Amino acid sequence: MNKGRQKNDGRGRMGGRAKGTPNKTTGAVKAAIAGIVDAYLTPGDSPGLERGRHTLAADLEMMQPNERAKLITGLASYIIPKQQAMSIEDQTRVEADALVAWLETAPDDAINAIAEKVLELQQRNSKTNDL
Repeated sequence: MNKGRQKNDGRGRMGGRAKGTPNKTTGAVKAAIAGIVDAYLTPGDSPGLERGRHTLAADLEMMQPNERAKLITGLASYIIPKQQAMSIEDQTRVEADALVAWLETAPDDAINAIAEKVLELQQRNSKTNDL
C-alpha cells in the first residue's frame, strides 16, 4: 500500500522549492548587482572604488534624456517591487470590501447622505433612459 502522494493528485507539484523559498540564482545575481552598484556609489581608495556619487551624477548628466530615463527605469525594477496585474473582478472585490469596511464605521449621517445621492442618481438615470 502506497501512503505517499500520487502524481496528478490535484495538490500541485511534487518537487521543487517550497512556496516562499528564494531562488538561489536570483539571490546571487541580486547580490552581484548590489556589489557593482555599491562599488560605483561608494568612494574609496582601492581600484574600482574611486568613483563616488558625484561620478554617477556626472554620468547621468552626460546621457541623453531618453537614455537617462531608460537607465533609471531599468534600475528601479531592482528596487521597487513589480505590481501584479489585477483582474477587474479582483479589483472590484477589493474596492467593495473597502467600501463595506468603511460603511461599518461611518457615521449614520454620512451613510444617509450617500444613500440619498444614490437614489437621486438612479432617478435621474431612469428619466434619461425613458427619453
